[in-house]
Amino acid sequence: MSETVIDRLEQELWSQCVTQRVAEDDEAIKRWQADEAAHIRERFQVSPMKKSTRPLVDEAVDEWERIEAIFLKRMGGMTREQFLTEFTALREEFFKKKPLWGGKALSWGNIAYGAVKNMDWVNLFSWVLPQADPSHVAKHRLRGKMVTAVYYTEMLGKYGFSDEPNHQDILARIDARWKLLQE
Repeated sequence: MSETVIDRLEQELWSQCVTQRVAEDDEAIKRWQADEAAHIRERFQVSPMKKSTRPLVDEAVDEWERIEAIFLKRMGGMTREQFLTEFTALREEFFKKKPLWGGKALSWGNIAYGAVKNMDWVNLFSWVLPQADPSHVAKHRLRGKMVTAVYYTEMLGKYGFSDEPNHQDILARIDARWKLLQE
């Protein structure tokens, strides 16, 4: 797959704005291993981006908006708000092991397939961009919810039925990003 504007923004912000901290002690390491949200909050410091990055942010946002519009059209013409409401219900059904979550996850997961390229996109939109561009934090967080929910939907369709530890780890990692966006 070729590099997208979103990929370029992710690389730019990661190199320009994100600093990784070293764990201070074994307790921090254990906490980070047990709690992915704590790992993100405590290990990574995101500083504001340079003003010269604004055109790249605008291009990446436009690129995502096009992807989102196609996805929502494929979802039967849902609005962003409708999808986020339905996704939240699907996530709750999954955790409560309600019987109907699986069919919806498989169907929606097929629609979501490939819309969000990878976890780097989720990280970009869920926590890096909102912190790097605080003047637009509300818009970036809403966009981050959408990117995360679309990827989460794809992962539920792929791994929601599996008990394999690596599949459960993928779901735990994406769930941590979802929880960060709810704070």
